[in-house]
Amino acid sequence: MVDRPYSKEELRKIMRRFCADKKRGISIEHFCEIAGVDVRDFRKAFLEDSINISEGMQIRVSKAYRSFERGDLVVYERWNKTRFVGYRQEPKPAFKKNIGFTLTKDGVKLNVGVVNRRDYTQPTFLEHLENLPGRKTWS
Repeated sequence: MVDRPYSKEELRKIMRRFCADKKRGISIEHFCEIAGVDVRDFRKAFLEDSINISEGMQIRVSKAYRSFERGDLVVYERWNKTRFVGYRQEPKPAFKKNIGFTLTKDGVKLNVGVVNRRDYTQPTFLEHLENLPGRKTWS
């Protein structure tokens, strides 16, 4: 089964979360190398919104992100401290403990468990708080 690429809006959200995560385990330059996208175009399209995301870029970045999420990518280091990215023969996803919540019609539901560390599709805690109804702004 072929994975469909993410929509442009969803991919833009995911890549912003991806770039904001300091513990992602791969640099943006290496991610762009695997995706086959220029780093400057990636930054302009996903972080600065100064250029539109082309269909080719959308497909390439979606495919590279899915490989990263599944644990197919690994960053190797040579003896002279240079790094390069490669594909693992056997995927090795990274998991972490998670405590989160979901807004339901009855109120807030607490979610406790283990999740994929590289999954940036779910909203963060702060994004949940920003979307709460009746939220007061502190200034």
